[in-house]
Amino acid sequence: MIKHEEKARTIHKQGNNCSYSLYTAYKEDTKLDGNIPAPRSEAGKCGAVLAAEKILRELGKEDRIEEFEKEFLSEFGNITCVELMRKDRRCNDYVGKSAELIDKIINNE
Repeated sequence: MIKHEEKARTIHKQGNNCSYSLYTAYKEDTKLDGNIPAPRSEAGKCGAVLAAEKILRELGKEDRIEEFEKEFLSEFGNITCVELMRKDRRCNDYVGKSAELIDKIINNE
């Protein structure tokens, strides 16, 4: 079982945005072939959330997107970039947690 959290965090620490970092961490291992969503491109959502939703859709797990959002909201209290930036957390935390949640979903944990 591949853990994508460290990979996504590393890509993000190299200066890439949340969406790119998360999507790229999964792209090679899962054969994703879509376009990386632009951060805040849909209702101001965090790029990590948008990438997670796209990854889940492309992996045929669209029925689990609501579960992802619920767990992300439970952890951070919001899914919009503007509100998350106001918190005492780093974007790398959002990227890492998103990868953790996706792995949990795709491994049916």
